[in-house]
Amino acid sequence: GGAWPAGPRAIHRRTRFAVPSPMSNPLPPQITLLIGDDDSCVRECVAEIVVSRGFQVVLASNGAESLRLLLSRRIDLTILDVHMPDMTGIEVFERFVRGPFIAGSVGAPAPPAERRLDAIFMSADATPDVRSWCERTGKRLLGKPFDPDDMRAAIDAVLSGRAA
Repeated sequence: GGAWPAGPRAIHRRTRFAVPSPMSNPLPPQITLLIGDDDSCVRECVAEIVVSRGFQVVLASNGAESLRLLLSRRIDLTILDVHMPDMTGIEVFERFVRGPFIAGSVGAPAPPAERRLDAIFMSADATPDVRSWCERTGKRLLGKPFDPDDMRAAIDAVLSGRAA
């Protein structure tokens, strides 16, 4: 029986040293971002910015797909286009945070009265109402086209506020 006890210990030793120290990375590992935009060029541009920084990325091409993904997996931050054909980014946010809820799997716990969602919104032509909503809710709004450095700064600001 000498081979069996040594196997798991050997794997554990290798794994332990392969995991980076939490202090070596300012952001927690496995941050997942949802990018919801009906323009594939914008999705790809934002994805390129965030993937290069080690984030996991989930892409959605419309509001309904964005909402479905939000309801089906853990998303740390969502970056949504305000103007999508089927549902605005704000509608996606509101439906996720406040409902109505889509039925989950059997035996799933009841959703809380309100869900938290960190979000950045993008718009080529934000109306005064959209600007006012973002100010009122404390959500960031980036114009399109956006400077990649502005997107990085917005992501950093939102994620650094999560720990607070």
